[in-house]
Amino acid sequence: MKRRALLLASVVLGSLLGALPTHAARTERPLRYMVWDIRALGLEEAVAQLIKQMFMSGLRDVLGDALIENPELLTLGTLADIEHCGITTDCLAQAGGALGIDRIVVGTASALGSAYSLTVKLIDASTGRDARRAQASIDGNRGKILAAMQKLIYELVDPALLHGSLRLDIALAGAEVVLDGRSFGRTPLAGPINGLTMGEHSLKVTSPLITDYFTFVKILPNKTTTVRVDAQQVETLRAQIEAAASAVDTPVYRRWWFWATVAGGLAAVAGSTAIVLSRSGANGVPSASLGTIDFSAP
Repeated sequence: MKRRALLLASVVLGSLLGALPTHAARTERPLRYMVWDIRALGLEEAVAQLIKQMFMSGLRDVLGDALIENPELLTLGTLADIEHCGITTDCLAQAGGALGIDRIVVGTASALGSAYSLTVKLIDASTGRDARRAQASIDGNRGKILAAMQKLIYELVDPALLHGSLRLDIALAGAEVVLDGRSFGRTPLAGPINGLTMGEHSLKVTSPLITDYFTFVKILPNKTTTVRVDAQQVETLRAQIEAAASAVDTPVYRRWWFWATVAGGLAAVAGSTAIVLSRSGANGVPSASLGTIDFSAP
């Protein structure tokens, strides 16, 4: 195996010796990546191409110009030599060094039950070893597929990129910020909360001046998510909720409309009495026909 690798190295490096970058030069520039191949195992060609296109598109978004898709020094002869070598880690590392590529990506797309699986590995051309491996199940709706692909790419290129940050925008000072049950201090915070894993996190802002604010925040990889808390709006909402709850729990005799009704009833009774007393018979003796009360009795 090593003999084949050395043979490849002699073929590639022999004609390109003057073009090889020095170690110092490689450390001064950003790392350069290249996808060597994504092979299909038991998949239709159309499906395999679609998976590869999705992977390449996501890789472009993450790496930008660091992704080298058509190295100027790559020739058909080099490709044939790599194929003959067996596409081993050592062989690809040698080729990467000859082409000025720092990281070589190879992978396999295959069926996984009713879904598909993509397994990729990153080869470090300077050490001739596998730097990282990542795997993703490609299934579900478009959003889930893209999320799985994005996670795989970050795991492959730099796992640290899987983390994001949270910035809290709130005018209220002295409120405690609690994320996933852990306190991160009181507002205003010195800066965003960094190093958060991608996905949902629970956020609570608590203060004696307002009702606790609680929500779930989705953290995206390598991005800062901003949450704006309008303390006045939260307090207004709290007052409305308390007023509604108070109206439900207040006994009928403690409600304003009850006493308004009672007062109106009393006024009606007083008016009726005045009418009865004004309808007197001769000599001031009330008529017995006005009611069941006998005003003529001594």
